[in-house]
Amino acid sequence: MTYKREHAIAYLHRKMPYNFTVYKRILHELVVRLPDFKPKTSLDYGAGLGSGMWATQMAYGEEGRKCLKRSAAVEPNMPMRKLGKFLAEDQFEHPVLWVDSLAMIPAGDKGKFDLIILGFVL
Repeated sequence: MTYKREHAIAYLHRKMPYNFTVYKRILHELVVRLPDFKPKTSLDYGAGLGSGMWATQMAYGEEGRKCLKRSAAVEPNMPMRKLGKFLAEDQFEHPVLWVDSLAMIPAGDKGKFDLIILGFVL
């Protein structure tokens, strides 16, 4: 489905809270089961508005662990990417790279991630 601007806004109100809650629960389990896992980098592939990135920030950024140093969000749909980037602006303690494809992520160490979120993509 190709999202237009009004679809992205509807997604923000209807789907993003649900997706965020699912990601938050999964990442909570990861924190509990693997307490020594401290990801420095994360990738939210098929990010939509970045709900996976927000949940990762909550799990590994703010709440005492503060290990997350860099995040990337891949979202091919421009209205979704623009709204997601707007929502995330100045909200993270580390840089967030918003791109429309994996090919736009710089090669080398910047192209490697400790934690990858891929959900609700199909």
